[in-house]
Amino acid sequence: MRSRSMVLQGASCRRRWSWAAALLSERRCATWRESWFAALEALVRHAEQPGAGGRSPCDLPLVALSQGEIERLESRYPQIEDILPLSPLQEGSAVPCAL
Repeated sequence: MRSRSMVLQGASCRRRWSWAAALLSERRCATWRESWFAALEALVRHAEQPGAGGRSPCDLPLVALSQGEIERLESRYPQIEDILPLSPLQEGSAVPCAL
């Protein structure tokens, strides 16, 4: 089974499905499509809830932080927009302070 998505202007998504009819019946593909859209709708409902979301380590490729570290930063700084590594000058200044 193969699917292709296209996001249209606004909140509209179009999806095209194709499959090998000799291997999969129309009924089986329809069931799979319905399950896929149900999962997508559940994801959208979850994302609309207050407090849903947040970042994960893959969202911050420039820094090496664990999920727990990210969550602690987000709780301490709720309006945080990005997490960046120290610049070389900042890193050089931080070493003497740590000693």
